[in-house]
Amino acid sequence: MEDIKRAKELKNIEQNKSFIEEEINEENFEIEEQDENMWVSIIKNIPDDMDGCGCAYSFTESDFRKHKLMYVDNTGYAYINIDNKLERFEIPEDRNNEYLQNENYYIRITNLKIVKRLEEGSEFKGTMIITDKIGNTRTIEIYGGCGC
Repeated sequence: MEDIKRAKELKNIEQNKSFIEEEINEENFEIEEQDENMWVSIIKNIPDDMDGCGCAYSFTESDFRKHKLMYVDNTGYAYINIDNKLERFEIPEDRNNEYLQNENYYIRITNLKIVKRLEEGSEFKGTMIITDKIGNTRTIEIYGGCGC
């Protein structure tokens, strides 16, 4: 039974890789979540420097299964599309991707709860809090995974 489960996980990984490659030539963003403070969108083109181990989050588990990602990171950088601009954040040397900031935004990922353990990672539910430099805040429930 574990072999069947692992084979399905490997198939999902290959489908994720294929999906990302197919999306490279399509329009860059699709608006998904917005309020009066800021818009957060699905990233349609995953940046070229997103390889290796990392995390990816979506608005819902359904979006995550469909590879509609609103946040991606690896050991060097994180990306999120806010107000139709792909914002890049450097991951600190301590590799703490729960508190990120760039010249425009501060992001805090909190309340992460493991919902599924995988062989080389886990899937989580949690909350992302985005604050802009003038104090507008957006709180988003997220679902995603981290692994290699």
